[in-house]
Amino acid sequence: MKNSKFWIWFIPLFLIACVGVYFLVDRASKYPTNKTQVDEQIDAAAIKEAYERLNNDESIKVELPEDNSYVIANKKMIEEVFKNNGIIYFGNVYSKASRKNVSLLNSAVASTSINKIYFINIANIEEDFTNYLKEHLSINDMKAGDTYLVKENEVISTIISTKYDNDKELSDKDKENIQKEYLEKIIDLAEKCDESC
Repeated sequence: MKNSKFWIWFIPLFLIACVGVYFLVDRASKYPTNKTQVDEQIDAAAIKEAYERLNNDESIKVELPEDNSYVIANKKMIEEVFKNNGIIYFGNVYSKASRKNVSLLNSAVASTSINKIYFINIANIEEDFTNYLKEHLSINDMKAGDTYLVKENEVISTIISTKYDNDKELSDKDKENIQKEYLEKIIDLAEKCDESC
């Protein structure tokens, strides 16, 4: 008899505790301010997989290394970038400009001391985050493939990619020129940064 009373109270309390833990974990996963190294590796793999999955269907082929620098960013993370430093990339796997630039930006960053590119999937973004970005970046439209270099709440450099939003594959010379532009601006950011980039 005593045993049945225990279970009558234990099961509902256990279920309530489980639901509470679930909501705490769910909330924390939606709004992390800092990602662990494992989270960043998962982000890098997800971005690689998303772009490369379309290689058979798209005219622009993408190849990213397993250890690419992309971190999937949310609003809280970008707020921290604006307080400190960083590189913000507007991505969209279906955009020709984004497909052309995603590998080139990663290669340029890999040769510097900067180890993160904050990836924002503009194909799937909430309105308040969109408004925040437009205000802080002083832009009217968010275009896939565009890159913003931020130092202490100021955009110090912008790389606009709309001229590459076509089906034409980039020549080796074009790739070299784009990477050179990325590298010059990223090195400038790195020189103005401390270890928080």
